[in-house]
Amino acid sequence: MSFLSIALFLGTFVLSLWASARGEEPLHSLQPGRRVFHATGAQVAAAILQRAGIRDVEIVAEEGMLGDHYDPAHKRLVLSAQNYQSNSLAAIGVAAHECGHALQHQQAYAPLHLRMAAVGATQFASQIVMWLPLLGIFTGIFSGYTGFAIMGRRLGRDHAFQSRHAPRGIRRLESRQARARGDGLHRQR
Repeated sequence: MSFLSIALFLGTFVLSLWASARGEEPLHSLQPGRRVFHATGAQVAAAILQRAGIRDVEIVAEEGMLGDHYDPAHKRLVLSAQNYQSNSLAAIGVAAHECGHALQHQQAYAPLHLRMAAVGATQFASQIVMWLPLLGIFTGIFSGYTGFAIMGRRLGRDHAFQSRHAPRGIRRLESRQARARGDGLHRQR
C-alpha cells in the first residue's frame, strides 16, 4: 500500500473518532449541574405514558450514552442510566422523545412500522459500508482511493447529520423551557 493510502485511512479514522466525540458534546453541555425539573427522565417518561393510557411499556435504564430507544417488539422504553436518573433538560427531552415512539406504536402509526422494518437492515448496511471497503482494499478488489472515498462519504454524512441536527434540537428544548418559565431570554444554569 502506498503512503497516500495509509494517510487517507488514518485521516478517515481520526475524523471518525472526532465526529463521534463531537456528536456527544451538545448533550453533555446540558447534563450535570443544570437541574431544571423536579422529576427524573424516568419519572417524566412514566407520567407521559400513564397520561396517554399506556400501561404495558416497561421503562428501564441501560448503561451507555446515546443508547436511548423505544423497543416496540418488547414494549420497553430504554433510557441511558444518565438520562434515567437525571432531571436535566436533556434527560427530560430524551425521555419525552422516546415516549413519542411509544405513543406512535399505540396508535399504529404507519411510518413507525416502516422504521421498525428498516432498523435491522440499516444496522447491517451501516457495518458493511464501514468494513467492506477495507476488505476490498486489502484483497485488491478495488483501489485504496475507492475504498477510502466510500468510507469518507459515510463518515462525512454521519458527521454532517450530527452537527446539523443535535444543536438545533437542544436549542428548541431550551427555547420551549424558557417560554414555559415565561422569561423568554433567560436560561437557568
